Amino acid sequence: MASDETPELLDEIWWNSVSEPSDAHLDLLRLHLGDEEAKSWILASEPVIPQCLRNEEEVFRSCWKRWRPRALAANPHVELEILNKIGGRIVLPSDPDWPGGFEKLGESQPRMLWVIGEMPKSPAIAIVGARASSHYGNEVASELASELSHRGYCTISGGAIGIDTAVHQGSVNVRGQTCAYMAGGLGNLYPASNSDLFRAILRCGGALVSEVPCTFRPAKWRFLGRNRLIAAAAAGVVVVEASPRSGALATARWALEMGTPVGGVPGSVYSEASRGVHELLRNGGILVRDWADVVDMIGEKLPEENQMPLFGDPTVLDDGIDALEPLMRRVFEALPQRRSMTIERAAVAAGLDEESVKIALVRLQLEGYVANDERGWHRSKSPHR
Repeated sequence: MASDETPELLDEIWWNSVSEPSDAHLDLLRLHLGDEEAKSWILASEPVIPQCLRNEEEVFRSCWKRWRPRALAANPHVELEILNKIGGRIVLPSDPDWPGGFEKLGESQPRMLWVIGEMPKSPAIAIVGARASSHYGNEVASELASELSHRGYCTISGGAIGIDTAVHQGSVNVRGQTCAYMAGGLGNLYPASNSDLFRAILRCGGALVSEVPCTFRPAKWRFLGRNRLIAAAAAGVVVVEASPRSGALATARWALEMGTPVGGVPGSVYSEASRGVHELLRNGGILVRDWADVVDMIGEKLPEENQMPLFGDPTVLDDGIDALEPLMRRVFEALPQRRSMTIERAAVAAGLDEESVKIALVRLQLEGYVANDERGWHRSKSPHR
């Protein structure tokens, strides 16, 4: 069912467009000023920090520099038109389809979901893992998904290549329900190579879900951010193949922090793809051999002493730019793969102020990661390593 274009919904879409999801400072601004005054403050040509926020004046001045370019570019009418055209709808926290587990996210809960298809009514199991998966990993993930779907469970994963694809395909093979939580907007489904699979997910009664508007592109920080949604929506999380630096372990960490059972499928001790899973198991994760182990796992919560994060270092995705500072990496990832972008557009895409983006681009250019031409800035084909 399409979402009606009401003033209230358009307002919520506008707020969803102004910042990245779960922006605590934006929520604080709305709480203190109210929506109308907060919107006027963001759109003002020069911010005057309200008295109630003076104790964080520099923080909110910096936030304003990030929010205003996006606020000026936001077009809720277009976002909703695209969503309705592709058969989607908005799901709000007050709606029956809102995942109950999201309450465990607290301040990190999304403001809304953009959904195509049917949200699960039955218990959901998240199965996640490496993009660079092995034949063994794909077979295990697909079989787990098929067996769980056959027994009435919904599977959840991230729609990416590798283990995610095997999970969704395994459920689709038995016409089971599976949900893909996307890192970009539903108008920018990624990867394009999975377009047939995404259509099959919908034919089998599943869903494609995002927390960002349709026109937002997939980006590294959004991949990591959506992992918390996968963890919160599931009754249990299973990791199938993950290196120690895999993003799949971020999903496991989120689940453990929320008290959700987490299991792992063991692999060869010689396999780099299984090292992260073995670390998880060594530190208290539940051994998963088959679907019965998963059902048993979600039937009993982990003891309190095992509900703490199992990994000390932050999880990052290793794609050759991990050595960059977070700000530089964020600006790099905001640039499209095959075309140029102006500094103004890059600031909107990255959710940063133009001055910070300009500084980051110059530093990235010096290191050979980006170049510029008459059309703007673009990624370099041969960065200096």
